[in-house]
Amino acid sequence: MDLTGRFFDGQSARGQNVRITVSSSGLYFSGDVERHWSWDALVVLDPPAKPLPARLGYSAEEGAVLEVSGDAWKYLQSCLPRRNTGVAIPGTWRAVFYSALAAAATIFLFIVYMPRLIDGAVVFLPEGQMMRLGQAVIAGSIDGDACIAPEGGESLDRLVRLLAPDDDGAPVRLVSVASDERMVNAFAFPGGYVVIGRGLLDLAENQAELAGVLAHEIGHVRKRHPEQAMLRALGVGITLSAMFGDAGILSNAAGIGEFLSGMHYSRKKEIEADEYAARVMVAAGMDPRATTILLRRVTEGHWLELGGLEKYISTHPALEEREKVAGLAAESGPFRDPLTTGEWAAIKAICNETAAWPTNSP
Repeated sequence: MDLTGRFFDGQSARGQNVRITVSSSGLYFSGDVERHWSWDALVVLDPPAKPLPARLGYSAEEGAVLEVSGDAWKYLQSCLPRRNTGVAIPGTWRAVFYSALAAAATIFLFIVYMPRLIDGAVVFLPEGQMMRLGQAVIAGSIDGDACIAPEGGESLDRLVRLLAPDDDGAPVRLVSVASDERMVNAFAFPGGYVVIGRGLLDLAENQAELAGVLAHEIGHVRKRHPEQAMLRALGVGITLSAMFGDAGILSNAAGIGEFLSGMHYSRKKEIEADEYAARVMVAAGMDPRATTILLRRVTEGHWLELGGLEKYISTHPALEEREKVAGLAAESGPFRDPLTTGEWAAIKAICNETAAWPTNSP
């Protein structure tokens, strides 16, 4: 039976499409790569876990990986535990044993130690690889294009500089607007990226309302919350594989993006982002209560019918909590709008020009 898969030689991130022929002696690859993997040295590295495929390795070819999914995996799975001759495959059973042992150890570490370690560990993640991963996740998971009208981009950059002082945490690489009018939300991504939906931009009636949403997401970036969330949700192995160029995992960036955008940060991390937003808005001369004014106005009106806003509210702290944080910071008023009327108008019109999301490696 001929199957298809994707082969990685362990020397580069480039995957190669192969046809797989199953025989009594093992697997034969043809196409871009020609290989013969015998049954006795074949091991299951990772079973499939949506949206990721199954990954097979070969003890005689260190670092090499074969990725298969769908019907190909189902057929190979039926062949792996026992060949037609009834002879067990030692490598597979060893892999199962060690995988089970590793899983048990991982669960123990996760429950007892991981929550304490992850927050500190993210500072050691290479920034270049996290930027590359963040770009791939955005391009694969955000509906619509990037809004790139030049004047709007310059004005948005100026607003971001006010909300992201250079010496205040992890760097903010890029803040962009997505052209999808249904996206009434904003997200922080690994690598220092923030994306705000056009739907939310359209609902903002003034600079401070938009700035409050941006400052909250920038707060997540500054505290490295997206990287922490990725490590917790996807595990160290998948995260590192994606960071260091596993093309098979990067090809599932859309699934990773959906997973991240659907997660809730802990109450502590949301409050940290709110406190950051209130502080930098006051420093920029803007009213920190504007975000809660925006959210309360639209929840009491018909805008909730858009759907996306409901998700935004459900994944962030209760309005009463946020109003309390913003109210304490607002005692240091009066406030003003830092951008000119023309700059604000340019931001509101930023989606007059659009382009595909960039995916170039840094």
